[in-house]
Amino acid sequence: TLYYIEQSSGVEQVGLVYDMAYLHGAEVPVVVSIVSSTETRAIVAISSAGAVGYGVLSALYDIQPDNVTFVPPAVLTFYYDEQKLMDYGVEESSANVYRFDPISGWSLVPEIERNEYENWIKVELSSTSIYAVRGMLPDLTPPETEILFVQGKQYVTPNLVYVSSCTGFALLATDPPDPRSGISSGVLFTEYRIDSGDWQVYETTFTLTAGYHRIEYRSKDKTGNLEDIKRTDVFQDEQAPKIDVEVSYPKVTALEYQYITSTTTIEISADDYGGSGIENIGYQIDARGWQDYSFPIQIDTEGKHILEIIAQDRVGNTREEEQILCVDNTPPEVTLELTGPEYQTSDSYFVSPRTEFALSSEDPSIKSEFYDDFLLDITTWVVESGRWWWENYCAYGTEGKLVSRKEFVHKRKVTAKMRTEKSGTNSW
Repeated sequence: TLYYIEQSSGVEQVGLVYDMAYLHGAEVPVVVSIVSSTETRAIVAISSAGAVGYGVLSALYDIQPDNVTFVPPAVLTFYYDEQKLMDYGVEESSANVYRFDPISGWSLVPEIERNEYENWIKVELSSTSIYAVRGMLPDLTPPETEILFVQGKQYVTPNLVYVSSCTGFALLATDPPDPRSGISSGVLFTEYRIDSGDWQVYETTFTLTAGYHRIEYRSKDKTGNLEDIKRTDVFQDEQAPKIDVEVSYPKVTALEYQYITSTTTIEISADDYGGSGIENIGYQIDARGWQDYSFPIQIDTEGKHILEIIAQDRVGNTREEEQILCVDNTPPEVTLELTGPEYQTSDSYFVSPRTEFALSSEDPSIKSEFYDDFLLDITTWVVESGRWWWENYCAYGTEGKLVSRKEFVHKRKVTAKMRTEKSGTNSW
């Protein structure tokens, strides 16, 4: 007498045909049931299959009782779900019926017949256990490659990465598990090219030259999945910023120095000219400590001062400059000297045509911590507005403003009212 047992799960269906089933020498009936995926033995079975790259592509069918022997061997016909195989990317020819034992694990049950048109596999069973269709799961997910910046400093914008001259480039590739199968075959190689040049296999960190470059890169895994090309545009900025110092008036350059007063403002700016951009401008006066520049500077103390300036762009290129400024807040002293006939009252000079006039000036010495005595002595003067002239043997002077060669640094007015008599009979 042949027994036929049928069990199904959706599209799947199994049919078991047997003659005699013995357990400990006694004939017993056999049943087929589906193991819930939440049961411990199902979890163990599925996870152990995945650990070696296989997927369980059907329900788990438990033929009971355990340890039953079929005489002669039973025939199990397994109707599988073709769509499930397609979902996992498994070829029908690689799907087979397997037996699961909690102790020994999974083992292949040799087929005796297969019909891929009707989607069934027929095998012989000599004993009871858990049976399912398994297949080697393919890795259909390509690797993922990322670019790393080694050393140096970078400034990242949405479309461009600015790097310094000491920046190196490294490529790191990983082969993530396929989301359907959980399988990763591993990275076979990574390759890259610069500015549409030839592809070359990545082996170690590489560098670039100054300017714009496009780096393209990709990886391939051991099952042949090739990653789509990735691109990173970079600009290697090797130029330090340019510093510009604007000194307002009053100021004058003399004796190789620039002279200013405490009201003079000093404005500092920097330009990176198409590079990564300015990150910071700093300054210090007389080495008294660096501070960030944010508004115009004024120097209060008279004397010689060293202004140090540093400008840095966003990838670390740095330029330093130094300027020497002499602060002079003391006006010069002006002296009017007359030689020849003259008579002085409280507000006037009486002179003759023979009287000679001389103007002299002296700028008092200014001290600094750099020199014990720093003397600025400019004694050449001009009359900027106003003039002297002679008429009827009389000397007249308009009110004049005397200005030193330190143009507009300091101003001091000297006024002299002068007159003579028409005749030369005056006695002094």
